Amino acid sequence: MAGPGFPTSETSDQVQVSVANTNWDGTTGTYATLATGTSSGRKKVYIVKYNSTSTSATAADIIKLFKKNGSRAQLAGYAIVPPSGDPGAGPPPTVAPHGMCYLIGGKVELPTTSDTLIASTHVGITYELVGEGEVYA
Repeated sequence: MAGPGFPTSETSDQVQVSVANTNWDGTTGTYATLATGTSSGRKKVYIVKYNSTSTSATAADIIKLFKKNGSRAQLAGYAIVPPSGDPGAGPPPTVAPHGMCYLIGGKVELPTTSDTLIASTHVGITYELVGEGEVYA
């Protein structure tokens, strides 16, 4: 009988995303690749953090994450990002929007090198995304 599968290494992936894409299918439009599966085991991404690089007020936005394999994609997570500051008044905010994305099922598994975790934004605000997880044998 196979064991529980212990992590063999930690993993951290990073990408800057500023793609404005209003589609919710994971295949139409442009996306940025945050993570790709590995041939040395099953990669599991548990945490995806975001941080806006904007130094001015921003509108509300949605960050969308999809697990993709070939032409098949499914929604894997999202973050609803509140607006920062008032675009029509005052100086820019001192703290840019930042937080964590909700991952459906608590994690995203990328078992092969054909599996990717891709991202887009609804409005097109620039974010740094960091995905953290582990690789299992």
